[in-house]
Amino acid sequence: MRSTFILLFLCSIWGSTIFGQTEKQLFNRGIDKLKAEDYLGAEEDFAMVLQLNPRNDVAYFNRGFARLQIDKFWDALMDFSLALDINPANPEAYYNRGMAKLGLEMYLEAMIDFNTAIKGQARVERYHHARAKAKSGLEDFRGAIQDLSMCIKLSRTKNLTYFYDSAEAFNAIRTYGLAIEDLPYIIRKMPDAPAGYNARASVKVQANDMDGACLDWSKAGELGDSQAYEMIRKNCNWAKLKLQEAFVIGLQPTKSKSLQGNLPNPMINLE
Repeated sequence: MRSTFILLFLCSIWGSTIFGQTEKQLFNRGIDKLKAEDYLGAEEDFAMVLQLNPRNDVAYFNRGFARLQIDKFWDALMDFSLALDINPANPEAYYNRGMAKLGLEMYLEAMIDFNTAIKGQARVERYHHARAKAKSGLEDFRGAIQDLSMCIKLSRTKNLTYFYDSAEAFNAIRTYGLAIEDLPYIIRKMPDAPAGYNARASVKVQANDMDGACLDWSKAGELGDSQAYEMIRKNCNWAKLKLQEAFVIGLQPTKSKSLQGNLPNPMINLE
């Protein structure tokens, strides 16, 4: 799971030491380990910072972030909660605690945290995307679509994930036409990648547009996806499928009584 961490200005005295390291040195070493994606090492360093200063909310936040990256969702949740006890005005802490709750499938509780983060900073697309995930977990796909539309509106780069997730949500409520409308943008942005064509083929199958699905699989196969040709073999060659079906039916034993009456008697009377 990916998210971003913020380096907040820390107003405290860095006087105490552990193993000859001051709080400031341990804190900065933990930051370096976060940047290097050494999350276990960062977790240890911020734990030592907190031994020296249990009121360091940024250390709780950063240890929670490290734990979030290695799927220690419950521990991360507790760290973000402790950070918020000390500094309740940090929308990033609400967002990251919500992400930990998503990992624990606590969708309603996660959404409440995302609501608070959005209230603090309404134009952060990550917050809306996370809330869309929570709503999808609650099977509120229409609500998820609203948040994903906001993500697309706010995104300068038009993150393709938003279009994929929006198409998936439309597909979930069987609004196949709108699901298909989201996917051409992906295809235009990645014309040489089969992913967009495969995604659109999947939606077209749900919409009973097998001709369209087969054409999209054909394009995906043309772009090098061997699995697309497997889908074509299984779903698109109707004449072959009908012949196979007829052959299987022809092999089935007949139980008609009229035919049984015409079978030769195996007992031959020689008298």
